[in-house]
Amino acid sequence: VERFHELAPRCLEFLLVATTSSDHELRGLATHTLVLCCGSQPAVPGTLDVSKQELQMAAMMRTATGLFKRADGSTLNDKELEKAFKLAVQPLIFANMFMLCGKLHEGTPANLNEIWTIIEEHIGHSKHEVRHAASAALAGLLSLEGKGAWKANVKKFVALAGPPMKHGGPSLDTNKNRSAAGVMGLSCILLSVADVGVTPWTGHVVERMAPYGKPGTVEFILKEVQGTFQTFMRLQQANQQSWKECREKLTAAQLELLSACKGSLSYYS
Repeated sequence: VERFHELAPRCLEFLLVATTSSDHELRGLATHTLVLCCGSQPAVPGTLDVSKQELQMAAMMRTATGLFKRADGSTLNDKELEKAFKLAVQPLIFANMFMLCGKLHEGTPANLNEIWTIIEEHIGHSKHEVRHAASAALAGLLSLEGKGAWKANVKKFVALAGPPMKHGGPSLDTNKNRSAAGVMGLSCILLSVADVGVTPWTGHVVERMAPYGKPGTVEFILKEVQGTFQTFMRLQQANQQSWKECREKLTAAQLELLSACKGSLSYYS
């Protein structure tokens, strides 16, 4: 068992690299295997007591964070980063939602915080694929937060985003750009609960995001805001009842911001 614990992280590292292989058969097999490994629960409910399940959960979190820290010290390339978030971190979070929501043993919160940090470091990545894979993982983590956590999260991401960055302003290194990460964080907050109705604080997030969706803003940030608002409105307009409730819960000014910043590609009535 101890030997297996030593080999498991190395096996996952091999699978991650294999998911980017030029051989389509190896790539497909590695993708399926990596998702199965990271999406499996640490134990069948009832076979272990809660404390042991929590310790296994902590071990899985350490293994996931280990994917971003290779033994030889090298860094993941863009494709590997995308696959790490999409095929490993996302399945791990969503498959173990119940365990992550519970009160976990000492050690687990630290590993969860480490995952938070890694994700937040990449939600402003220059590559669209990496940015969105990391954002989907962040949305999963946000769904684990308590009801009052949104205030602190909005404050954090607004501060990270800073003033809207305009065309012709200072050159941007989007790999490290705080503004992109902040806007993507706000986007994740809005979309993390968009499919379960309009929460009381939804309008507040719309107001904070809207300045980044106005003409003149740096193009890739502008498109992220437009895409988020379009997705949000599409979910709310899925049926007449949800759209009616949305209009009742948002102010006229907030609805106007949604309409003005959703971009020109529109399916709306």
